[in-house]
Amino acid sequence: GTSRFFLSFEDDMFVIFGGDGLQNILKTFRVSDDMPVEAPQVTKALDKVQLAVEEKYRDIREQILNFDTVLDDQRRVIYKRRQGILFMSPEDTMKMMNKFNEDTVADIVKAQSEEGKVNVDKVLEKIGQF
Repeated sequence: GTSRFFLSFEDDMFVIFGGDGLQNILKTFRVSDDMPVEAPQVTKALDKVQLAVEEKYRDIREQILNFDTVLDDQRRVIYKRRQGILFMSPEDTMKMMNKFNEDTVADIVKAQSEEGKVNVDKVLEKIGQF
């Protein structure tokens, strides 16, 4: 058996991945829009477009895998930190929270300071948000 495919040269796949060169050839030879084109050049062009599409999606899948690996690493760090916090003693939890608060206020003051002058109103606003 054989298969026969019908495509439009205006199909997104052709337009995005380089089928416009084939369209130019058809325009040059004044081939009408409703005339079927069966030629080895069309098959080669279609193969090139298909390879380009497959390569593009392979690259996308590879990037997604890389993003997923980074997210998984971050997730593991957060879960480990969370487990440590959940099983801390109340005293250690308070020490950690006090340290976190001190660091955060110091960062706010630093961010709202310019040339040794502290913008007190902004510091109070940001601490209120915190």
